[in-house]
Amino acid sequence: MQIELGNMKEDYEKLKETIVSLYHSPFELFIETKNISNVSIFMAIDFSFFLNELKKKELPYLKHTTINVYSEFIYNILYKLFTYLTRPIAPVKVIFIEEDKIKYIKTFYP
Repeated sequence: MQIELGNMKEDYEKLKETIVSLYHSPFELFIETKNISNVSIFMAIDFSFFLNELKKKELPYLKHTTINVYSEFIYNILYKLFTYLTRPIAPVKVIFIEEDKIKYIKTFYP
């Protein structure tokens, strides 16, 4: 499933609803953040609680996530989320793209 994030004041709850709606059979997520805006560390904290609730479900249907990132700010929030706040449900590959070139790739593991 591909998700394109924009204004997180509008897209944040939709993101969580989409993930919950997919949580009935195995799936992968591809998240595009090129047009993301209005992101806060509070969303990362809330999302960590959301992920912890999903981890309590019987089967981990989420198999892998790939996130394309275009700003250090977003990369740093994801780093804090998956390093300090909670471990991901499944491997998360974060691809940092700068000037249309891959600057680095970081994979976070459960």
